[in-house]
Amino acid sequence: MLRAGKNVLCERPMAANLAQVLEVQQVARECKKFFMEGLWSPCFPVYRKIKEEVRAGNLGEILCVQAQFCIPIIGFERIANPDLGGGGLHEIGLDTIQLSNMIFNNEKPEKITADSKMSDRGVDEDGCIILTYKNGGRAVLFYSTLIDGGKNNATIHGTKGKIEIGENFWCPMEATLPSGKVSNEIPCGPVPNNFPNTGGLRFEADCVKECLENGRLECSEISFADSQALYCVIDEVMKKIGMNVKW
Repeated sequence: MLRAGKNVLCERPMAANLAQVLEVQQVARECKKFFMEGLWSPCFPVYRKIKEEVRAGNLGEILCVQAQFCIPIIGFERIANPDLGGGGLHEIGLDTIQLSNMIFNNEKPEKITADSKMSDRGVDEDGCIILTYKNGGRAVLFYSTLIDGGKNNATIHGTKGKIEIGENFWCPMEATLPSGKVSNEIPCGPVPNNFPNTGGLRFEADCVKECLENGRLECSEISFADSQALYCVIDEVMKKIGMNVKW
């Protein structure tokens, strides 16, 4: 699409691994076309407020990020089939990693531990990931394609306070910050959403629109560096759990 002269917003996951990410980004640069991976969470107004709070130092030193994303989707063939790039890590685990990367400013973890339950077909049905950073901060992340996680919330702990992201942390309607509660309205269309808060894709679309109108080739909310940091962790997790995605 890039080589055909089109600007591209690509649904996540954009690739199986970091090497593929770098290949696509290089093509985008060569073609001088806009490219963004559809990691929609940072486009939400609530996420922007969270980032501002962390960058302002209102949490102090970050000690721990906790997040879980559990939704029973293993019955879908594209999740269960390794030949379709299946598994929970690339479908929902990446959202938990993306949150940690945002809070720790894309710092590369000093240590990554991971474990998962593998299906008979060779995809990860769930996973527990611990990312340890140079200052001793940690991210404790859990995802599952087998169970309903209920509110699926997230918490960010710092030396001065904490942030609690409400129900569905990857597409939140509200969060509680040291400076108070923040919220955003989810845009509504003429028909019901298939999944929680998917009207929030409007925020992502608005980011792309603004970039195109201003001639920018990547988005500051979801930059090339953000995707690179995400798949750097994903590559290491795949090694730890012994998974080979066959895209």
